[in-house]
Amino acid sequence: MSTQARHPGGSEMTEYLLDLAGNHRPAGGRAVDLGAGSGDTVRLLRRCGYEAEGIDLDEAEDVRKGDMLDLPYDDHSFDLVISECAMFQSGDQMLALKEAVRILKDDGLLLIADLFPLKRSELPDILEQTGLQILFLKDHTSFWKDYIIEKLWSDEYISEVCRLADQKCRYYLIGLKGLHHE
Repeated sequence: MSTQARHPGGSEMTEYLLDLAGNHRPAGGRAVDLGAGSGDTVRLLRRCGYEAEGIDLDEAEDVRKGDMLDLPYDDHSFDLVISECAMFQSGDQMLALKEAVRILKDDGLLLIADLFPLKRSELPDILEQTGLQILFLKDHTSFWKDYIIEKLWSDEYISEVCRLADQKCRYYLIGLKGLHHE
């Protein structure tokens, strides 16, 4: 794992998330990373053939300053929207999800790796309300817990994240596919 990774697994997890999408993954087109941090995922997406950009509360190389709760993009403008460990941190996870769905093209792909403070049975219902098809929903909580323990041992203690671990949060990898409307 990269020592600079702001999410479990770093670029290897991003590649795994893209692999999980399989043949549903667009071959190219426009992509955006919501909560892009230092821009690592943006650069990875560009290497994969996407015209990629990122948005984050802090500007960085390949990342513009903006808020995922009020995205500065037109409706249906991206083939691929990805967000890793950012929607939960946005302060309003459901609004962040709605904004991601809003900017996704009809046949687009939304990939999420994040915490969800919900019962295991509640998440599929919430995801189905987006109007997108669930391609996969993998519980990776044990991987996330290992990541937190590694960060604790490396003196990168994040009190908010550790507080959340006691609230029975689950860490999921999610793929959602837009339905083609004719």
